[in-house]
Amino acid sequence: MKKWCFLLFLGLNASLLTAQDDLPGSIIKTNPFGLAFGNFNLAYEKVLSESSSVIVKAKYTYKFLGLKVNVAGVGAGYRYYLSHAKKPAPGGFYVNPEIAYNTGSSGEFKYGTFVVGGEIGYQIGSKKGVVFDVGIGPKYTTFFGSFDQLEFDGLDNAKASILLPGITVAVGYAF
Repeated sequence: MKKWCFLLFLGLNASLLTAQDDLPGSIIKTNPFGLAFGNFNLAYEKVLSESSSVIVKAKYTYKFLGLKVNVAGVGAGYRYYLSHAKKPAPGGFYVNPEIAYNTGSSGEFKYGTFVVGGEIGYQIGSKKGVVFDVGIGPKYTTFFGSFDQLEFDGLDNAKASILLPGITVAVGYAF
């Protein structure tokens, strides 16, 4: 039984490898400027083919516009590299639809957000594995939560939605 489990594990890992051995199969990256503004984030990108990858993100925010907050979030996205004919993934121009969920509090406010959006951007890597990623795009954000200090005709739950800009600036390591 152990032998079959090992072969299954080996087969699943082999199916996730990229088509070209000299290309990196994974990237770990973060926003180096985020800590200065009270935000720590980490992203993991797994290359699926010469033209695509998936991204899983996690973040924690402890300060926002001078306010002490406690926000944690996760997100996921799919990247399609438009320039894959000249430069295979994970490099070049990309489009990136994504979703995210965040939950947090600030004082008495307890809230969450659900985000659906997309980005266009460019990612470049060096031969030593250092990766730079920049992107921009719209994010449709829905806020929800319990706002005990606000009154809306006797309701204690408030909901709002807004279109916000999303910006990615990241540095990472490809392996």
